[in-house]
Amino acid sequence: TGDLTLQKDYTCLEAIFDMIDKKYVENLTAKDCDFISQKIYYIPKNWKKTELSKKKKLKNCLTEDITENNISTTTVKKYLRAFKEFLTYAQRKGYVSLALNVQLEIPSRDTRESYDPFTKAELKKILTPETYPYKEDTNFAFRYYIPLMALYTGARLNELCQLYVDDIKKEGKIYYMIFTDERKDQHIKNKSSKRIVPIHPKLMEMGFEEYYMSVRAKGKDRLFYQL
Repeated sequence: TGDLTLQKDYTCLEAIFDMIDKKYVENLTAKDCDFISQKIYYIPKNWKKTELSKKKKLKNCLTEDITENNISTTTVKKYLRAFKEFLTYAQRKGYVSLALNVQLEIPSRDTRESYDPFTKAELKKILTPETYPYKEDTNFAFRYYIPLMALYTGARLNELCQLYVDDIKKEGKIYYMIFTDERKDQHIKNKSSKRIVPIHPKLMEMGFEEYYMSVRAKGKDRLFYQL
């Protein structure tokens, strides 16, 4: 297990134990697990970063209703899975009973409304030439290219930001990008995220090839070295 995964799991466990205001796994009860299953949806987004978390336990920061300002069901699943795996380990070691593990209910899907994608009208408003960044401003070239690359490839933001010049290849007349985690400072979401994506002709029309060649000529390692 990688350090990043361990840190994420620790964050999940820290939140849950803070939620029931208990320190030791041996003190957990079935009532605690029931409380967690029912009330975890009421955790505010980014509660750890607010001033509220410095003054109160998470148990006292829970909201009265579930709104878009609460953590998503995806985050709930992450918290509960980490906690359930921890309880499985604790049960195997004899610290808790098996009943605590099976008591946790992990949601199968998000019952709240999902976010709507941008409409064509909204995209036109975002990408209108009157307000969109200029590609000539080389110090902020990422502001021009990254949103367009995301639009035409569906790639994640960090995948684009961490591209190296060597991750751009050409075969025949086709340029393509390689999304990988081969370097220490590159990360991808999962194994299937390692992939090759052709660069859309429209991006080439909008100056990507010229930008790419200029970065190579400068001897830069990263495609968006300005970041």
